[in-house]
Amino acid sequence: MDADFNRLGAVVMVGGRGTRMGDLTRTTPKPLLKVGRHAILDYILGSLGALGVPGKNIVVVANYLSEQIRAHLSDSDISVVTGPHGGIALNLLAVLPDLPENFITTGSDLYAPDLLEEAAAAHLQSRTAATVVLARLVQGMPRRKYWRYTAAQGYLINLERGRKLSGWERDLVILNRSALEKISAHVKSALQKDSPAHLKYKDFSDGWNLVLRVLLDAGFRIKALQHPYCRCYRINVPRDLKMAADFAARMKLEAKEGPK
Repeated sequence: MDADFNRLGAVVMVGGRGTRMGDLTRTTPKPLLKVGRHAILDYILGSLGALGVPGKNIVVVANYLSEQIRAHLSDSDISVVTGPHGGIALNLLAVLPDLPENFITTGSDLYAPDLLEEAAAAHLQSRTAATVVLARLVQGMPRRKYWRYTAAQGYLINLERGRKLSGWERDLVILNRSALEKISAHVKSALQKDSPAHLKYKDFSDGWNLVLRVLLDAGFRIKALQHPYCRCYRINVPRDLKMAADFAARMKLEAKEGPK
């Protein structure tokens, strides 16, 4: 692994109620549901640890049943914070002071080790405001609304929501803290319903794509890695747990409570 990876951080957004998981999340938060023998969160933190990200550089943002997540990680030096009520963008801005200069962002998804390593290396080498990994959409592949990603010469040059798909799906985002600090006021303004910026960005909701769109509009460069297939597995409904276990075995994912 690259020696610089130990300077990376990570934000793991696990604050949602996981309502699509039905009764499984009535008393257990989604990140603690089992994929095979291990919790989803254990796989995520294990993958980050295998990459070389120190536990002290990882922030887990929790809300729903957060006390269970705190207890699960009580013997590690991973920070567990209760995010403000709001979406991903506001939670991200809230924890910026606790993060190193460059950090990986994820939710309750599993990632192939080579994807994390490739994306992290590309981001550190390019020194861009962000790096986004795009996978080509194939029939039957889950899709996030109708986002259109346009990349050229290795960089993201446009992002919009439209009636037609661009053929690409976002897999992973790595961000630069200094760049986000510079656009934080713009992101907050975009989320205020009575502001002119809200009308401009209303189609972008309050997630990762809002942050990427504001970065583009501010003139920041975003590195784009495009791949012909997806190397992550998203867990949305109960049947995904079995498929995720198969993915974890196939990719030889490590599962642990993260680096101490």
